Amino acid sequence: MKKSLITVFCLFHNQTIGINKNLSFVKILSLLGFFLIFFPLFLHAQEKLSISTFEGQGPFVRIGETVMRKVYRQANIKLELHPRPGKRSIVEANHGKFDGELVRAPAIEKEYKNLIRIPVSIVVSELAAFTSGIDFVPNGWQSLKPYSIALTLGQVNAEVNTRNMKREIVPSFESAFLMLYTQRVDVVVTGHLRGHMTIKNLGLGESIKELSPPLEEVKLYHYLHSSKKNLISQITEILQKMEKDGTLQKIQNKIEMQIINGAKTPNQRSEYESSVNN
Repeated sequence: MKKSLITVFCLFHNQTIGINKNLSFVKILSLLGFFLIFFPLFLHAQEKLSISTFEGQGPFVRIGETVMRKVYRQANIKLELHPRPGKRSIVEANHGKFDGELVRAPAIEKEYKNLIRIPVSIVVSELAAFTSGIDFVPNGWQSLKPYSIALTLGQVNAEVNTRNMKREIVPSFESAFLMLYTQRVDVVVTGHLRGHMTIKNLGLGESIKELSPPLEEVKLYHYLHSSKKNLISQITEILQKMEKDGTLQKIQNKIEMQIINGAKTPNQRSEYESSVNN
């Protein structure tokens, strides 16, 4: 009897072990299946970039944002924009608080050495002189030397090219054009589109005019912080394709037409066409 009980116990024990082994095996298979299904998703989880830019929705913020959102979607990277006043935007990007700067001109590169240019221009701007009651034919930056000039803070390209001239650097495009309207300065320098937007928003259309030809045509670029240099070749390749198939030009043309046809943007400080000058 004792022997029989021992035999039964052994059989029960072995069977239980077998069941537990089977359950463990099922669990292992389940975990393995989960791993095989979801591990590729973890590998390809969407990266996130935090990019600084000028405050407001000026022309070049709109163009740059439209272009770069399209680019980063193709790269499976989530783009987060962080609007800042012009100078603060570039300083914080250069210090690594953000992963890059949305759109700037190469004039920034001498001072902000941690930012690497993606070598495909995403916006082209004409920098122009606007006057009220004064008429002359611009012939490059030196032709502004006899006049008093207003610039907005953060317009790096314009700041560099008007150095040692009589100028005032003010916090907003609205301030600059109101100074022109009240004859406190002779000339306002800004991008063609930004200038016309501000004039329209302030209702100064009959008082202020843009001089021709433009002072300079400026190509603007997207910049990444040096900590993200591993992305440069991928982003460059996508932009090169968009340039080749005409997508970049189509985006700029579409947004320019929206602005010219009366799309009004908020009167906010240091909006992006400054970036033309950055």
